[in-house]
Amino acid sequence: MTRRTAGFDIPAERRSPGLARRKVAQVVDSWGFGALRADAELVVSELITNAIVHAPGSASYELQLSETPTGLRLAVRDGSTSAPVMRSLDDGRPGGRGLRIISTVATNWGYDVLPAGKRIWVDLDQPPASGS
Repeated sequence: MTRRTAGFDIPAERRSPGLARRKVAQVVDSWGFGALRADAELVVSELITNAIVHAPGSASYELQLSETPTGLRLAVRDGSTSAPVMRSLDDGRPGGRGLRIISTVATNWGYDVLPAGKRIWVDLDQPPASGS
């Protein structure tokens, strides 16, 4: 079985999380994964925001969506080889919750070190069909 894939270059700009959410929503809806739309939009927003904040210097980031046997994989490639780090929560400091949010909604997540950066990936599984 051939699994569907889609890829986009997302510019490294402040408006880019919104652009990435729109791209993901279009793909998720067209592939029939509407039940994953809200989580997919949340995840991609966090991934792109983290890339902008923690991996500056790139003109754009590569966003990939792949169909998996159980749902979707979203991945963002950036130019930094620094590992993603889940920060400890500090109520007096904004931010630092992106990876916690991702780990809450994701089935699994991780990253791959590449020759020129890294790819952070997140798996989202379809919920069980109701009535099953």
